[in-house]
Amino acid sequence: MCQRHDWQPHSAASAGGVLSSANFAVRLALEHELQRVREKQPASERAAASIAIARTMGPGGGSFDMKTFTDDMWGDI
Repeated sequence: MCQRHDWQPHSAASAGGVLSSANFAVRLALEHELQRVREKQPASERAAASIAIARTMGPGGGSFDMKTFTDDMWGDI
């Protein structure tokens, strides 16, 4: 799973100034715990929402033309 650490304690500004390294450590620990919980969940459960959406869409009819779709989407660009 992709790590998300888009800020550093010395560069993250808050209303009171720079965030402390303690705040950074707490945030990092929480992110790791959330990642651990997500990875513990079975893949079938993680994918359940996507599978439900795909089921409501139904099977494809085979008549979808991706080139026509993208040409229409992009227009004259």
